[in-house]
Formats: sequence, C-alpha cells, structure tokens
Amino acid sequence: MSELKLFTSMSKKIFHDLINPASAAMNGLELLNSTLKEEHREIIDTDILDLIQASIEKITSQIKFYRYIYSSINNDEESEIPKSQIDKLIHDYARFTKLEVSLDIVSNTIRYGHSQFLSNFILLFTQLFPAGAQINVQLLDDKKIQIIANPVAGKINNETFEDLSTREIGDIENIQAEYLRRLLTCLNINYKINLSAKNNIKILQV
Repeated sequence: MSELKLFTSMSKKIFHDLINPASAAMNGLELLNSTLKEEHREIIDTDILDLIQASIEKITSQIKFYRYIYSSINNDEESEIPKSQIDKLIHDYARFTKLEVSLDIVSNTIRYGHSQFLSNFILLFTQLFPAGAQINVQLLDDKKIQIIANPVAGKINNETFEDLSTREIGDIENIQAEYLRRLLTCLNINYKINLSAKNNIKILQV
C-alpha cells in the first residue's frame, strides 16, 4: 500500500469517528428546539442557541468536506457521482469561508476525478486568497474542468501559489498543496495555472 493510500485509509476511519458526535450534537440541538416550551423560550437567550447551531453546522460541514477529499482515493477516477452531492458538499463548506463558489456544470453527474480536482482546490483557495475570492467552476466541451478565481482586492498568498505552480513536489511548503499534487498524479490528472496582472487565476485541466 502506498503512503498516500495508507493516509486516506486512516483518514476515512478518523473522519468517520469524528462525524458521529458532531451529528449527534446537531440532532440533540434540533430536538431541544422542537420540544422547548414557549414559556421557556422567554428565559433562554435564542442568540446563544443560534450561535451553538452555527458552530455545530460549521464543524459538521468541515468534517464532511475533509472526509470527502482526504479519504476517497480508492474510487475509480472515471466513476460518476451526482452533481447535487458535490454542490451541497461545497456549498455547506464554503458558506463558512470568504469564498463565493459557483458551479457552471449542466450535467447531472460529475466524474469522481473532477470532483476531487475542484474540491481540493477550493480547500486551498481559503489559504491562497486570505481576503476571499469569487470562484467559478466550468466543465468545458472537452470534459475538462476550468476554475477561474477573482480574489477580493487582488490579494493572494504567493507562497501557496508557488506551491501550486512552479515548485517541485519535494520542495512544497504547504502540506495540502503537496497532497493535492500527489493525489492528481495518482488520478492521472494534469493542470496548468495562469496568474494575470490583477492576480486573477485560471486553472485548466489538461
């Protein structure tokens, strides 16, 4: 077993163990809200309940997102998964970040390899664009993924960009960038990344 497959196998178990208590906490909070009597609501600060719910939703969405990108390498790269599944996974994760992500994909399904390509990049975008960015994902006619990112105020993290573009894998500083590049190598997916004068970024699967 390769080191990458060993890592993903361990990740699958760890994230499975983490998601159970997070889901139980959310279920418990929903039960509390549904059974709380009206007269008791007057003495409970609902802002606190809302804050607890938002916190649980955030950690749950993060765990599900990390579980997907870190523990599924054994899947067939050509296999198809529902686009709605990726839509929800990315939307739930991105709403707690400074990223605005739109998926311009007409098909009802998406290749597993494509889903890993874009979801891993989205995770790295939270570091690449510290002030946030607008992200548009397209599936081109030749069935290749294109990602266009417009950072807020043109700000990017230059170290992360170099890890994704010019550095050799052995010299990469960002562990997530190294994982992404090793994963795409395993999936036989290549890409090129272009940076404009205004720090807009285009990533094209080749």
